[in-house]
Amino acid sequence: MLNSLGIERTHLIGSSYGGWLSMETALHSAERVKKVALVGPAATFNRINAAFYLRIIPAGLLPSVRVGESALDWMAVGKALRDQPLFHLFLGGFAMYRGRNLVTPAPRVFSDGELARIDAPVLHLMGEHEKVLDPATDVARAERLVPPL
Repeated sequence: MLNSLGIERTHLIGSSYGGWLSMETALHSAERVKKVALVGPAATFNRINAAFYLRIIPAGLLPSVRVGESALDWMAVGKALRDQPLFHLFLGGFAMYRGRNLVTPAPRVFSDGELARIDAPVLHLMGEHEKVLDPATDVARAERLVPPL
């Protein structure tokens, strides 16, 4: 992708699945990545909470406002986002993702060795009330294994 865009070196920013993809890129194309900023990266440092899958699988299989509201309310700790454009983007994402899970790689937890090989400085942000991941465990592992930004 970077080749086709004519980019030699770049900064990467990713949230959730995009954060995981950013770290995959930093691991496998280290010479091309200057810095990485992550916001709640999926898996990456630790497994995704099982409760996430119990909320997300129904939303992916039956994308509807009601099911989407339930999943987003759980992730966002309340109903604050329902009237925001993010909510509609969230629902649209499920409609787009349906059926693609066979070609889209699932995020995986990086090994200690893989994380230690990442040279690019990493800014790792986690929400205090994160539900998909365990913030304390994620931050501690990131602080131990990747260079801070």
